[in-house]
Amino acid sequence: MTNVTETNLPRWIQSRCQDLSQEIPQDILWVSIPEQRLRHYHNQDLEHVYTISTSKAPPSCIENSFGTPTGMHIVADKIGEGANAGTIFESRVPTRHVSDLSPDEQRKNYVTTRIMRMRGLEPGHNAGPGRDTYDRYVYIHGTNHPERIGKPFSGGCVELNEPRFLRSDNNNSKINPETADSGIGPLPHPRVGCFPLNRTKTHG
Repeated sequence: MTNVTETNLPRWIQSRCQDLSQEIPQDILWVSIPEQRLRHYHNQDLEHVYTISTSKAPPSCIENSFGTPTGMHIVADKIGEGANAGTIFESRVPTRHVSDLSPDEQRKNYVTTRIMRMRGLEPGHNAGPGRDTYDRYVYIHGTNHPERIGKPFSGGCVELNEPRFLRSDNNNSKINPETADSGIGPLPHPRVGCFPLNRTKTHG
């Protein structure tokens, strides 16, 4: 597992942004599949580290692989502002709450609370026919199975159960842990997600 102790945005992420002609955005998410961690950088400083769950299948950008994609992405769509924590989304539409689920339904894995839909920035790797992250409907989202967080278990998305991430402070993209539980405000606005550090070891 990668041991990251630095609090500044790693140089390799800055270099990848430059390689893709992307300005370094105010907010960056780095998803580390080996660690099952999501790091949020604001103005290139580490804001917070969240425990996540990525795919049970090996990481992959290939369509129907059910693997979490790798490489550079943007958050293309942010869905769910104003929804209560635990709201279930089906086809990106809020339908009911996790408290409404029967025991049998609870065994399934649902998309809850918030959706950040990812779009790949690397044609031929995570963008384009047969390997397009956006067309694969890959999200960062909440889950009704918090007990699975910290180990690979998803169907390809990045799942987490963190109010500090899924709920943001009132008027900007910077997540404020001190006020996170006071209500559900606007979604965070990170532009780039990195999936993950060890791209050379992934499949697809």
